[in-house]
Amino acid sequence: MKRGWASITCMVLVIILGLGLIGLGATVGLSALGWLPHAASQQLRSEDYLATPPQPVAPAPVLTPAGDSTVNPDAVAAALATLPAVDFASLSYSVTDFSGRVLASQDADTGRIPASSWKIMTALTVMDALGDGHRFTTSVVQGDDSIILVGGGDPFLTNQTPAFDGQAQLGELADQVVAQLNAAGQSTVRLAYDDSLFSGPAWHESWLPEYSADVAPISALAVDPNGAMTDSSALQAANRFRQDLIDRGISVHVDVAFEAAQPGATSLGQIESAPLSRLVERVLATSNNFGAEVLARQASVASGGDGSFASAAQTIQNFLTTAGLWEAGMGAADGSGLSRGDLASSAALTRAVKLANDDPRFHAIITGLPVAGVNGTLTSRFNDADEAGGRGVVHAKTGTLSDVHSLTGFTQTTSGAVLYFSFIQNDAQDYWTSVDWLDQATAALSRI
Repeated sequence: MKRGWASITCMVLVIILGLGLIGLGATVGLSALGWLPHAASQQLRSEDYLATPPQPVAPAPVLTPAGDSTVNPDAVAAALATLPAVDFASLSYSVTDFSGRVLASQDADTGRIPASSWKIMTALTVMDALGDGHRFTTSVVQGDDSIILVGGGDPFLTNQTPAFDGQAQLGELADQVVAQLNAAGQSTVRLAYDDSLFSGPAWHESWLPEYSADVAPISALAVDPNGAMTDSSALQAANRFRQDLIDRGISVHVDVAFEAAQPGATSLGQIESAPLSRLVERVLATSNNFGAEVLARQASVASGGDGSFASAAQTIQNFLTTAGLWEAGMGAADGSGLSRGDLASSAALTRAVKLANDDPRFHAIITGLPVAGVNGTLTSRFNDADEAGGRGVVHAKTGTLSDVHSLTGFTQTTSGAVLYFSFIQNDAQDYWTSVDWLDQATAALSRI
């Protein structure tokens, strides 16, 4: 009997230990992607450190130095010298003033994996191709013996409460279609979908399987895509629309399949996305991978391409080359920065932010960058005392992959000057050491 209880006790301990190890593994995995909160050494209230960020001034550039715009390079060097001595295996950075004059740099011309800082390059490309006021249309047209839901490449089409002004609502499209069907005395329909605006695979060949937690299969038709919960974003969207029709009293056949919409087909309803400028702001603020990939493909289609990963990457490279932002050693693979085939220099990224400010066509990039300690992917960052100076004044795109961290944007110094910057770490060994150093570095710039 004692041996039996001992065996049971041993088994229980093994199970508990196993569960503990699984939990630890999950925690390590989530922490590596930046999804777990950081236990800060000193938690600070954001309202204590909010400064007045630079205000948009039209038609002049979005950012204008509020005081003395001259910054001594020695002051930048001194600020960076205050940072903890960390031996990063691969670190590059570039800091320039408002005019683009380089104030500090380290290995700034070498292409490195930028992670989601790459989304700035995608945003520039699509806004150049389509214009900041462009909208994407989702429609329903009449088929031979069906009605067809046609995807127009709206990356934020939703069936939920709107997350931002102007977000297209699938339910509004259903209302329009049902009104048309009722007027025609039609109460039963067959539903099909057409997502043929884009071509090629829906999943990039370089993406790891675990990325399915953060990006859905890429499609011109998707509703609330939040990870690869389905093999087909388009089919999932069509089934949601089918349910919307059923909820409004229409009987819809169970079999939902692809059917190409014919040119000139009778329209039963359509809805438009928010302007491209608003979509870009949303992509940058929340680092939305699906949105960035769809916008990259939209740029491809607008430039005469086929809307595939390969065509989108080539479109980005073509734009960056024309804009003087492409350098030897850089590479384009996707639109989101999930691929390690994306390579950018910190110097090019810094110049990209300056271009976004200088050219009114790209101002949504400036207004869309997360603000330290305030919103987007920087909401919970800059929460230690030695990072507090950046709260409210550091505006930057975050970038995170396993062993990769970046921060690209601008800050306003205490003297009123505007500095552009990009910091990229590859082969980073410790998540929080790397992230804290980036926050400390940009906060130090804001204190100059």
